[in-house]
Order: sequence, then structure tokens, then C-alpha cells
Amino acid sequence: RGLGDVYKRQPSEVKTDATFREMGLDSLDVAELLLKVEDELHVVLEPSPEHDTIDKLVRFLEQNRK
Repeated sequence: RGLGDVYKRQPSEVKTDATFREMGLDSLDVAELLLKVEDELHVVLEPSPEHDTIDKLVRFLEQNRK
């Protein structure tokens, strides 16, 4: 499932350069999202401005692949 499915957003509403807060997610939503990414990709993520948008999160994950 994608971000749009989990947070009831239409794909057109998901802006990859908008912060998660701008998309209406609160800190609990972001923590849940990061946990889902961790589970799927077997990585450890901490809430950080380094990955507070989808674009930044993807770049961070690409740069920190093992």
C-alpha cells in the first residue's frame, strides 16, 4: 500500500516535495509512516528534517543503502 492508501489521499494530493506536516500528517502519523518504511526496507529511521518529505526520504534511503 502506498502513502495515499494509508492516509486516505488521492495520488494527485500526494506531493513528493511537500513536508509531511503540509500534507496533514501529525508527528504520530510520521512516526507510523517511518515504522512502515523500516519494516518494509529493514532500515532504522529517526524523525528528522533530513527526511521530512517523500523526496528527502527517498534520497536519504538511496544514500544510506547497505
